[in-house]
Amino acid sequence: MKKLNILGSLLIATLVISFSSCKKDETVSKPQINLTELGYENSGIAYAGNDLHIEANIVADGKIDKVNVEIHHEGEHGKMSLTKVFVDEKWHVDSTYTKFSGLRNTSFHEHYEVSLDAEPGNYHFHFAVTDMDGNQTILERGIEIRQTVEKTTQIITDALKPISGKEPKSYTKHIAETVHLKLPIL
Repeated sequence: MKKLNILGSLLIATLVISFSSCKKDETVSKPQINLTELGYENSGIAYAGNDLHIEANIVADGKIDKVNVEIHHEGEHGKMSLTKVFVDEKWHVDSTYTKFSGLRNTSFHEHYEVSLDAEPGNYHFHFAVTDMDGNQTILERGIEIRQTVEKTTQIITDALKPISGKEPKSYTKHIAETVHLKLPIL
């Protein structure tokens, strides 16, 4: 009987030790980003003088710490600085959001006003989610900034104005029809 108690005790001790030593370190997966909309009708295109729509669903097992959104002209990749922004005055976005801090999942929905003077062309879009454990996921896409009909027409009108500075009322409409502008009026 004594032998049975000792064997039973050893068995229980072995099981306790084996279960406690098999405990795995739980690693938290990186945040997941599902970009559901970027640009006008999810086209990856934004128009100067209008807003750029961004929507994404975020899931972070380690709880969201912050969300960063950065948009810059393609030629400016990695060259952004505070001095450059004020000297060149190029349109860009560099925003950090902490309003989602502590959430495991959320829907990110923001609109950014694209300056009417934004340089048309290709831009880089960076969307980064960092969780409270320091894990980070970065999503990158290309977007295009285009001029609106109003801005294009204004550029043409300014270039072709008569020297007198007077502009006939139908002048702008005539120019737009002559060059067959097909950009949407937003």
